[in-house]
Amino acid sequence: MRLPLSRLGAVQRATIVSMAASALPVQRLPYRGVLLDWTQAGAPPPSEFEARIAPSLERWTAEGVKSCMFKLPIENAGLASVAAQHGFVFHHVPLDADGRHVVLKRWLQPRLTDKVPPFATHQVGIAGLCISDTGKLLVVREWRDDAESGTRSPSAQWKLPGG
Repeated sequence: MRLPLSRLGAVQRATIVSMAASALPVQRLPYRGVLLDWTQAGAPPPSEFEARIAPSLERWTAEGVKSCMFKLPIENAGLASVAAQHGFVFHHVPLDADGRHVVLKRWLQPRLTDKVPPFATHQVGIAGLCISDTGKLLVVREWRDDAESGTRSPSAQWKLPGG
């Protein structure tokens, strides 16, 4: 449950404002994840990472963010050791990166099972085609978590049931 900022005490409001000001910039990912992308222009300088990673992780954890992915270019590879001190582990080297960056991962919700899958090189799926006697086709939609509002909503795409 989220309380409106107006219902919090002055110290709590100051802490939230302080955390917001010091948090690293991220992109929101599906399933309540965030991406720290150090490969993009405009990323903070590496010198800021060590000072800002702990308050950022604290903020995202408090917001209910489940995972943090950290896209790190080879030029800043030294930050991997700092990230490891904060619980990050190597996840993968993207196939399209030509070995120029890696992705590290940190699960932020210790009371929940880590559901970030290992990096996959391919995907195999199976689906069933179900047609009723009246010619109706059975289709389903997945539910998506909206990190901003804390609500769930169905995806826009319809698909055949399967896994």
